[in-house]
Amino acid sequence: GSVFVFADKRFPSLVNVLFRGTSSFNDALVYMRPSSLVPTKIPCPGINGDVEVIYGIYNALSNIINAIMCAVDSVALQCNPNLKELPPGSIKIVTTGHSLGGALCSYFAFKYIFFPEYRESRPYLDKDICCIALAAPVVFSEFCGAIFFCVVKKTQN
Repeated sequence: GSVFVFADKRFPSLVNVLFRGTSSFNDALVYMRPSSLVPTKIPCPGINGDVEVIYGIYNALSNIINAIMCAVDSVALQCNPNLKELPPGSIKIVTTGHSLGGALCSYFAFKYIFFPEYRESRPYLDKDICCIALAAPVVFSEFCGAIFFCVVKKTQN
């Protein structure tokens, strides 16, 4: 699927990351090919242990996450010319997706929260993220999903 990073100058403190759902046969292979459905263990610095993520989703996002974060920087700067002077946590990210896009946005939100390297050099980004995943296939193992759910519940309060 495609990824769109955008903002509205009328709301300069909000950056949107939209993951498009399945739009081609090749997109569908990300979560339909048998090798893509294998849970993959990855070290997760945010919980000091390993988590399991479906390989197809892990691989698809791993190939583009740095480009997405660069696009977030660029969009945030276009809306906030004084970006480096903003107080810490001033820019919020909302990520959304449907189907394959929902799986990718869920994993993007997980990586954003639990992998500090995506936020460390960007103090203007809020540590929390809003994730709206619609009709997404399974992404996480039960353990990893439970951790993600606990973080979501904690940030709702």
